[in-house]
Amino acid sequence: GFFPRNYVAKALKHPKHVNEELPVAVALHAFDPSDIDWPFREWNPLPLHIGEEVHVIEENDGDANEWVFGCPVREPHRQGYFPKAFISPPVSFKDHSSARLAGIPDDS
Repeated sequence: GFFPRNYVAKALKHPKHVNEELPVAVALHAFDPSDIDWPFREWNPLPLHIGEEVHVIEENDGDANEWVFGCPVREPHRQGYFPKAFISPPVSFKDHSSARLAGIPDDS
């Protein structure tokens, strides 16, 4: 039957292949897409939890360069987009966490 185009979201036909060589980042901030009006109907969002390790499968170019496509390291079947500014490589995350625990002010 017929239905409005904005009632559906484009789903991935199959999950993208994930391997151990993909870059891994760590979520510095929680991302809950239910808290925002998700602007990209054709993309699936991926909620993040602070400290969660994620594989970076694809970075977008152009207007969407603020978003990254990836998946949790422990759940590679769960794939979607999340804000690029919410993640950092694990080394930076550890340095950031160590500095916070030591009471060193955050310059950012």
